[in-house]
Amino acid sequence: MTNEQGPTIERDKSFEKVDIKINGPYGAGSFFLKLTSIDELQNKAYSDTINEVFKQYEIPVYQIAGSGLKFGYQEWSVEPKESNRASLENLLSEIHTKAEEHYKKLKTSS
Repeated sequence: MTNEQGPTIERDKSFEKVDIKINGPYGAGSFFLKLTSIDELQNKAYSDTINEVFKQYEIPVYQIAGSGLKFGYQEWSVEPKESNRASLENLLSEIHTKAEEHYKKLKTSS
């Protein structure tokens, strides 16, 4: 595509980490993970990764807002018996790393 300034080059979108917030504990001790994705690939990468990481550590997690299909606001409820704030914070680095790997795989397959 061209315009008066010359050819327009689409910028290759690279992976961007999202800010994952941990809220809680609330009520019976539930924690909530919250994030806002900016595009569909980033959304799928984080959604899949959060489910995978929590399953790996046998920590019950339920997505209560958003979905793995549409980008935007996402929220997960984490069961209180299986986690505390420190254990959740320790998982964030692993979530970001695996989400980036998954993002790159999704990008090459799309």
